[in-house]
Amino acid sequence: MTSIRKREIKGGRRRRDSAEDGQDVARSNDEHEAEVLPSAVPSVEQRTTSPPSIPDSKPPVLPDFWDSFNTLYYFGVFLLIGVPIWWVTTTTTYSSLPHSQIAALSTFAQEKGLLRSHQLQDRTVTVVEPAQKWKTFWNLPPLTAVDIVFTLVNPSPEKLKVTWNIEESLTKHLDPVLSRFLPIANFTVSSQVVRYIDAQMAVGSDSETGKKTLTFREAAKIINSVESRLGASSSDKHVLNFIVYVPPPEQQPTTLVDADGAAVPTNAFITPRWGGVMLYTLHGAALPPSERHLVEIDVDSVTKVFLTQFFMHIGLIDTEQKYAANVDFEKDLDALLIKRMQLNVDDSISTLKSLSNLLGQMGNIAINGAVGRNIYEAVDAIKASKKSFAAKDFPGALAHSRRAWEKSEKAFYDPSLLEQLYFPEDQKFAIYVPLFLPACLPVVTSGVKWSMTFLKWRKFNQAQNTKQPLE
Repeated sequence: MTSIRKREIKGGRRRRDSAEDGQDVARSNDEHEAEVLPSAVPSVEQRTTSPPSIPDSKPPVLPDFWDSFNTLYYFGVFLLIGVPIWWVTTTTTYSSLPHSQIAALSTFAQEKGLLRSHQLQDRTVTVVEPAQKWKTFWNLPPLTAVDIVFTLVNPSPEKLKVTWNIEESLTKHLDPVLSRFLPIANFTVSSQVVRYIDAQMAVGSDSETGKKTLTFREAAKIINSVESRLGASSSDKHVLNFIVYVPPPEQQPTTLVDADGAAVPTNAFITPRWGGVMLYTLHGAALPPSERHLVEIDVDSVTKVFLTQFFMHIGLIDTEQKYAANVDFEKDLDALLIKRMQLNVDDSISTLKSLSNLLGQMGNIAINGAVGRNIYEAVDAIKASKKSFAAKDFPGALAHSRRAWEKSEKAFYDPSLLEQLYFPEDQKFAIYVPLFLPACLPVVTSGVKWSMTFLKWRKFNQAQNTKQPLE
């Protein structure tokens, strides 16, 4: 019993001692924490303003020499070679134009006082004003070269054998006249024979005499049926066609009548600026269609009719009542030269003013050096023509007017004017972006990457050089 109680007493003492020891350890821990942990609100003396420390990091590394060389090389090729080539090949050329000089030009139609009469050496030449008869739909437009084609049309060669000696008649009647017209234009004369043409004309008959008649409306079908075989489309010059149509035997003889039913004396009609047609009929009894007949053309009478029509086209005579035999070349030709000179100058001025307005309104039309030179030369030729005209040098004025018309037409119809007319800016981007974007994207990407790496390296070095020690 006694031993047991002593153990309990000893055990109780041990428990009390361990409890006291635990309290001592807790007090010591609290005191230690109070010493280590700072207070929640530090005092003013404890606050410091030291700069933040820069943590040490690994510096960026520049690309090696060959990467830098490749990037800079391709950038140089792109900027120094590619961009200039693209700029030169896509830049619209604009030559300076004499807009003020063109605007100051005045036509002869506006200078009516100069168009009344002109005293020559031994006679006075009166010139009709451009707004009146001489500048009408009948006369040929300003030109420098004309092809004159004489065509014999035999629709039924199996029934008619037609012959003509047109070369001899042209040499006799036409060549001397054309030599007088050389200051106006250059003329080329040719002839041909066309067979097997079906004009499908409705030939009527006169109710009183019973003769076969043909109206102008039906006679015009001759032009429609033969025009595709005249070969006029193969020439870039203005072409005058003079056609001799020999009706088949069943339509012989045929008389051409006007709108009033009156017979046309020449049995021919004229088409403005195109030429003329003559029906060659055999006067007398009708030809039996079952036989083949020989027809020889009276080329002298045909040439005289066509010569009158040619004078009407060129502007030498005004009405069909005045035939070629009545032309006074000494007087009428001088008046014609003045008329053609004035027509050339007026048309040149009109063309230049239209071109100047067009180029001023549409900025995307390319004006190369050739167009600019033609415009300047046309303006100079117009001034020279008017100067010669004032000095009564009419042949010289006509020569300058022809040059002015040629240069103005060449400038107006130059193909280079339309190269970029229908090529707006959005279409340029639509064409060039798919071409240049795949080639430029790798170069731009590598350049941006190299630039970012270089900037990081430079920024790091600047930060290291400006770093201050902690206080």
